[in-house]
Amino acid sequence: MIEIRESTDMDKLLAKLPVEVQHKAIPQAIRAGLAPSAKRAKQLAPRGDRSHNPAAPPLYTTIKVVIRRYSEVTLGLMGATWPEGAHAHLVERGHKLVAWGRETTATVPGKEFMAPAVDQTQAEGRRALIKKLVDLIKKAGG
Repeated sequence: MIEIRESTDMDKLLAKLPVEVQHKAIPQAIRAGLAPSAKRAKQLAPRGDRSHNPAAPPLYTTIKVVIRRYSEVTLGLMGATWPEGAHAHLVERGHKLVAWGRETTATVPGKEFMAPAVDQTQAEGRRALIKKLVDLIKKAGG
């Protein structure tokens, strides 16, 4: 049985996996770790008026987890997809009101949903990431 006491045990967990399994395990674990934040962000995302672009999908439907691999780094990103959710930062942080193509002096207050989602789910995400690694180790016979 594997017991994880701290996130520093990640290296120990990964060392139990063959290198070829690590290549697949790391993205799966990162995705599992970000899933709680993405789910919570979808719940917190404003469901309000879309009169600025009625054809655009609701903001909460654009929130996704994407895994990017670089030579030595695997990166997990959680956020609104482009171009459908490109305005998420404006909703999150607020912005100047634009009317008939012109910026006004009025401001639209922000409605934070991404940052609180991450804050609220950090521990759950860490547990999910570790659980996924443990499950993959068991599956690999480690």
